[in-house]
Amino acid sequence: MPLIRVTVLGGICTTQAFMVWKFINFQLRRWREFQQQLRRPAASKSRSRRDRGGVNGVNGALGSGPDSPRTRKEKSS
Repeated sequence: MPLIRVTVLGGICTTQAFMVWKFINFQLRRWREFQQQLRRPAASKSRSRRDRGGVNGVNGALGSGPDSPRTRKEKSS
């Protein structure tokens, strides 16, 4: 019975160590990528209206712009 408990405990500890190792490597990779982005020159963020794909830019759908009149709802009486 104690052999089974020690074996299960060893398996759990090994699994936890593996997950911690993966987490630390993931965080270090994110940190390195973030540091690289800080070193790069900032790209121009202002884009023309045509590049945005409409006012809201959802899935390339063109929304009604500020120059178009707003559609009215029908009144129910």
